[in-house]
Amino acid sequence: MQNDQEKKSGLARIGYIWNDWISTFIILALLLMTLLIGTGEMIHSQMLRMGERLYGDQTTGMQYSFLRAEPEKPSCDRHPDIETQVQEQMKANAADEFASMGVQRMLTVRKNILHLI
Repeated sequence: MQNDQEKKSGLARIGYIWNDWISTFIILALLLMTLLIGTGEMIHSQMLRMGERLYGDQTTGMQYSFLRAEPEKPSCDRHPDIETQVQEQMKANAADEFASMGVQRMLTVRKNILHLI
């Protein structure tokens, strides 16, 4: 039998490789893909159950699947008036003797306010 394989050449050898190896690999890949697709739903449900245990709250009835439902609109000002805030902070620092052991420079106050935003 092995002698037959050694004697084959050209198209016969390509036919042997196709029939025995490539077709086996394709069938194996299809079977593995079917296995993964079939267990995907089970894995998803187990992950939801784990998320429910970790992030759900039974006292308030909050479920893990509803955590990302409706985001609240932020109440902050998206376009604050930086100069007004700098002036207010400078006045507050001047009135407070322990604010920073002296009066801060305007650039330092502006930088601190911008870091808060």
